[in-house]
Amino acid sequence: MILSQRYRAIARIGQGGFGRTYLAEDISLPNSPRCVIKQFVSTDRSQTANKLFEEEARRLKELGTHPQIPSFIDYIEQSSGRYIVQEYINGRNLEAELLETGAFNETKICDLLIALLPVLEFIHSHQVIHRDIKPANIIRRQSDCSLVLVDFGAAKRATQTELAKTGTTIGSAGYAAPEQVSGKVTFASDLYSLGVTCLHLLTQVEPFDLYSYGEDEWVWQDFLPQPVSPELERVLNRLVAKATTKRYLLAADALADLNAAILHQHNQISNDSVVNVDAQPVALEKAIARQIEKRRNLNFNLLVKATVLSVPLGVVLVVFIAPVFSRLSARVNGILRDLVQQSNNVDDVVVHGIFTKVFSIFGTVVIASTLFSLFDAMNRIRRGEGFENAMSLLVGHLVFIASGWVLISVIFS
Repeated sequence: MILSQRYRAIARIGQGGFGRTYLAEDISLPNSPRCVIKQFVSTDRSQTANKLFEEEARRLKELGTHPQIPSFIDYIEQSSGRYIVQEYINGRNLEAELLETGAFNETKICDLLIALLPVLEFIHSHQVIHRDIKPANIIRRQSDCSLVLVDFGAAKRATQTELAKTGTTIGSAGYAAPEQVSGKVTFASDLYSLGVTCLHLLTQVEPFDLYSYGEDEWVWQDFLPQPVSPELERVLNRLVAKATTKRYLLAADALADLNAAILHQHNQISNDSVVNVDAQPVALEKAIARQIEKRRNLNFNLLVKATVLSVPLGVVLVVFIAPVFSRLSARVNGILRDLVQQSNNVDDVVVHGIFTKVFSIFGTVVIASTLFSLFDAMNRIRRGEGFENAMSLLVGHLVFIASGWVLISVIFS
């Protein structure tokens, strides 16, 4: 099929109650860029029908100025029907994306609502109701990953007369609002369909299964693979409220609540971060204190072990060293005694008594200083001043034992 010797259909990509949709190419332009042909099926060939079609084409042309709506290229009337040519959006729709990547998370749903609520606000400001919002009619454009709302074939002019009139039921089963099913569509009907779209993307469950007809309420929360925030839950529940009086009437109101919910979450995360930042020094201080206490306990335990091990080690050391010190001290004592006797002719008992007192005083000083170093080292280690004190304590303890044995050997030599 070729229209106006310019647009050549390549393949049929869709069909609905209003007609057929074809992937096409514009053979009048270099490289034959792709486009979409929408054929409207109608048996009414009257002048009134033609006028309505022209108005529809102008309306789609106005809407096509929005970057997230396919741009309008041309409209054609010929014997085979009426046709509208629009921009081809290269990408995949959200129904296909859901099958490939699985259920959407809260972040992706918020991004979707932030992207599409302004689009609905735009088309509603032009007094147009889409009437067929669903995942298959939302395409993620490949070039910039932005979401594009397509298929305005079911769109309706929302004049006061039209809104008051009960018309034909149009829309996709499961996504159409209750009033839309009854043939009385409003702006809130698009918001309902967008909300149901979000529920389907969140749960990967068909809309009919997300509603309990026995309880007459939505049960979509029971099918969530991962929970969502209470703020987003409130926005979604209001979007899909059955009663229009409980539902958002304007896309701007839903967007305002969504932004407030996101801001609330952001502030909560920021406050948690501030608390965590303030808590970091406290946690660090506690960790350091635990390490110091652990080191103190370790050093004290090592000290106790060193002391216990030093006793038998000191005894063994003294057993071998004491005889040497004893013979050495006896030898020195004999030399000094001979010198004193030769000089002053002092009695041997007196000399022995003098040297005994000298060694006793010396031994006492050594014992006192060793005990002082012992208790001082223990106190320092309890304060966490390093393990080298434990080693000094061990040496001091050995000196204490050795000096004691030496002193005893001298006294009784």
